[in-house]
Amino acid sequence: PESDLMPAAADNPDGFWENLRFVQLNDEILNAVGAAWDLPPWPNETFGHANLHPLRTKAELLLAPFRERSIWGWKDPRNCLTLRFWQRLLPGLKTIIIVRNPLEAAYSMHSRNRTSYALGLRRWEIYNRRLLATTRPDNRIIVHYQAFFDEARTQLERLVGFAGLKGAETEAAAALVTLTRRHTAFTTEQMIDAGVSAEIVALYRSLIE
Repeated sequence: PESDLMPAAADNPDGFWENLRFVQLNDEILNAVGAAWDLPPWPNETFGHANLHPLRTKAELLLAPFRERSIWGWKDPRNCLTLRFWQRLLPGLKTIIIVRNPLEAAYSMHSRNRTSYALGLRRWEIYNRRLLATTRPDNRIIVHYQAFFDEARTQLERLVGFAGLKGAETEAAAALVTLTRRHTAFTTEQMIDAGVSAEIVALYRSLIE
């Protein structure tokens, strides 16, 4: 239902499209292991603890209406940290990874939450490294955020093929992509000039390749 979606904000008038029920449960999952969206759990966290059983029950109730559909999905950046929890419940889970320039991501976090650029860059690195560690090449697809503005239809067709959607109106969807909603754009050279660490630059380059 539309009431379950995260509302739009001044910096994102088109909406965020996160399902608030998944967001809330992800926050509870992270809290249960002593973490949060801005305080990632340890890399070896398996989310297999017995104390998570009530949350697994809540997750099953949340998933029940969706299990009747052949193809469905949800968006929440917290999934980068909780993916192992969901993989236990959804063994065939596929992951779409949208890679944004880390400096752009840090700038966005600073604008929205007043997060320091150093902390924003570190979160970008942790989130993306966790995704690579918890997914396999055969059940993930990596798409460059910039590519949606350069070749929207081509990228949407890649996603449609990966998800197994049939009859998707990629041309109509591509027409909705507009540069006017893009607030910031940085090049790799600007990242280097801004002092972004070599490790983060290398990770970004490997992802977009």
